[in-house]
Amino acid sequence: MSASDHVDEILRDFDRRKGLLDELHGRVELLLHELLDDRGIRVHSVESRVKGRESLERKVRGHVPPYETLEAITDLVGARVITYFEDDVDTVKGLLEAEFEVDPANSHDLRKTIDRDRFGYVSVHDVVTLSPARAALPEWRRFAGGRCRARLRPRRCSGVDRARC
Repeated sequence: MSASDHVDEILRDFDRRKGLLDELHGRVELLLHELLDDRGIRVHSVESRVKGRESLERKVRGHVPPYETLEAITDLVGARVITYFEDDVDTVKGLLEAEFEVDPANSHDLRKTIDRDRFGYVSVHDVVTLSPARAALPEWRRFAGGRCRARLRPRRCSGVDRARC
């Protein structure tokens, strides 16, 4: 199979699974809202998405080494939680660790790569799957094994005091 045929097969697999991925991202977003509300954690926003086909194609064609399967791609479904304050990122990260299985090999705390006194992209990128207990529930069973890249970061506030941010 040529490299182009391999890319085409991954894209066909994506096309076959697109409906399930769309449903997963909506369910994960709703679940995040519910978990945050249940624990009284206020955040600025929660959003989710499924990677677009064109973006996926660029990623697959440009990746070295080549992706073997669609399952190897960790950001087909993405969620972003923007907190009001930096320390809330750790609170939300703890919630993810309690409610999902975190894949440490594909997760990154970008806050550790910059000095705290320097401006930079201070976020956590955790790749998560449903916990075994949640995946066993009838309403979640068909999403078992589905991954989501959760990006956690504080809201950017410049020149505004913490109380107003």
